[in-house]
Amino acid sequence: MTRLPIGEGGAFLEEREKYALPAEEVENTVLWVNPAFAGTLPFELKEGEPTKLAAFLSPKEREGQRVFYVSHNEAKRGRSGLWQEVVFRDQGGIHYRDVDQKGVGCFEVDLRGWHSRASFRVSRLSEALNPKRVRGFLNSELAFYDKDNSEKLLAHGIRTYRTVAIIGLEEIIDEAGEKISVEKARERGIIPEGFEPVIQVRAYPGTRERIPGVSRTETNKRTAKHALKDAKTLVAAELGKDPKEFSTEDYLIWFAETLGKQVARLHQLNLVHKGLFPHDITLDCCLVDLDSMNTTSDEVSSRREQGQPTTEGELYMEDVRAAIFTVSHLAEWAKILKPREDLPSPEYLKSTLEKSYNQELLKSMKPRNPS
Repeated sequence: MTRLPIGEGGAFLEEREKYALPAEEVENTVLWVNPAFAGTLPFELKEGEPTKLAAFLSPKEREGQRVFYVSHNEAKRGRSGLWQEVVFRDQGGIHYRDVDQKGVGCFEVDLRGWHSRASFRVSRLSEALNPKRVRGFLNSELAFYDKDNSEKLLAHGIRTYRTVAIIGLEEIIDEAGEKISVEKARERGIIPEGFEPVIQVRAYPGTRERIPGVSRTETNKRTAKHALKDAKTLVAAELGKDPKEFSTEDYLIWFAETLGKQVARLHQLNLVHKGLFPHDITLDCCLVDLDSMNTTSDEVSSRREQGQPTTEGELYMEDVRAAIFTVSHLAEWAKILKPREDLPSPEYLKSTLEKSYNQELLKSMKPRNPS
């Protein structure tokens, strides 16, 4: 029997509604739709045609607007918003719950009052450092690279989201809350020449919530508790366990073991993520934001060209150390939320992750023929 990714349900969904930002539909054209969802999507998407799904964050509130829910534990700023929670499946029978859109404009989080707001700023620095990355936007090239990486990881049993579609933007919402064409945005220097802004629609097999910053947990403990309970409920259902009997300790050990296995499988493909930190891993241990991934050989060459010689082994260890940091961070976060529970130490979880990582690597090693 297929276990649907329902999670905690109503209580957590109500918490998410606290972080709603206004958005407006913009002119667009669907560039690509994942054939893995043919005939299974609960919304209309057709290549070469516009979709009502595409929207962009707005600094102004108007009657009848759409809303995006932004994660309470996102970084200080972000460019993606949760569209809705709806359970559907792909042709392979995998079920998804959270659907978000990346590249919908920029929002910032006011840490003092925990109010999120739509924010629009032209980032000259990011453009100068990397013309493929402009704050609040997603470039077409990176979106397609990300979706290719996602399909590759999924094919090898690595937990991640699946790209549903990539939508080309013909309009955006400017800092005054007005719709302007992409051509006009280029003329005004909002986006550079050659940058093709798109929205990437992503479906998650569970939650899109990331591991929050520990410093913010006390400020927003109620929402954080619901996010943790939701993730534990999803994982328990996946494992066929009663959520009431799946403790926080069980969850943390599962997370460490699972993350170690995911990183090993990534390295078996001769890939490095380069960002396995809390904001790039969901609470049900999916690796996300895959546009930073690279092959180990290309990454070695790139760093040498930059005067930073390294080896493939050193790159793999960077990923492992980042994963260990993430698990330790998760344990610290859970301890704040569950101070009365006897939870495993960061050292124990580190050992668990390393053991799982090494065991998974050994599975891929071919035994030598006896001489």
